[in-house]
Amino acid sequence: MTNTDTTEAPIEALQQQEQPGQSGTPEREQIQQFINTVATWLDENGPTPLLMIRRVVQTAGTPATMELLKEVLQIEQQGGMMLPDGSRRRTIGGVFFYLAKDKGYLPVQKWQKGHKSQKHKQQQNNVAPEGATLSWQDREPVITELTQEQGVLSTVKITLVGRPGKIADKGAFILTTMQNTKTPSLPKGVPVPAQATTTYSVYIASKQWKKVADSLQNPDDVLIAEGFPYLDPQTNTIAVFVSSVATKLQQAAKREQQQAAVKVEERKNR
Repeated sequence: MTNTDTTEAPIEALQQQEQPGQSGTPEREQIQQFINTVATWLDENGPTPLLMIRRVVQTAGTPATMELLKEVLQIEQQGGMMLPDGSRRRTIGGVFFYLAKDKGYLPVQKWQKGHKSQKHKQQQNNVAPEGATLSWQDREPVITELTQEQGVLSTVKITLVGRPGKIADKGAFILTTMQNTKTPSLPKGVPVPAQATTTYSVYIASKQWKKVADSLQNPDDVLIAEGFPYLDPQTNTIAVFVSSVATKLQQAAKREQQQAAVKVEERKNR
């Protein structure tokens, strides 16, 4: 983000813009236009800032967001807002998000120290008694800051365990979908996401599928698939391009064969 010169022109443009419900334009489209205009003025056009601006508009409403922008403009005209350490001015977008948090339009990151008087209460709430804690609702500003210096992955792999759905044979590969509706037990202190349904579209090469298809005819068997995950926004699923497959019954049979082979070898060496 960079500091930008501010004038009243962008604010006037927003005021003149048709508000949701004032014209024949669909309200959803008008809100998106308003969000885009705000993002442009703030010089905050990245995916995460856009989501944060949308949250402000949805929480506060258009009129309150306009008042917030006027307050940002006034602060900029008076010399801006410094960071707590005094090292530099906040960017115009930084001022907007700071004020939005202060007014309750955005979640505020809350840090709690593991003081003795709080320890019992924290343990009852299944929150780590020491160090910083973060609720799932407060994750956005933290992730926004962390994305400024992202790490790099060398390998990404996901494992799916369950029963496949309807099979679509596409010749070189088969396609199926699998759905998850449960959140597993997570380590103590880790924020718990909201309960949601996640659908996976699973791509398996036909040669691999033949190795497990017969075994999966048994309703008690389950598929174990490992592969590369890809967020597919067009289908609202996580696509998984499978690199290896097996089933639980196949793995159990393989272990039994290995154990039997070990026993045979032990008898030979007696």
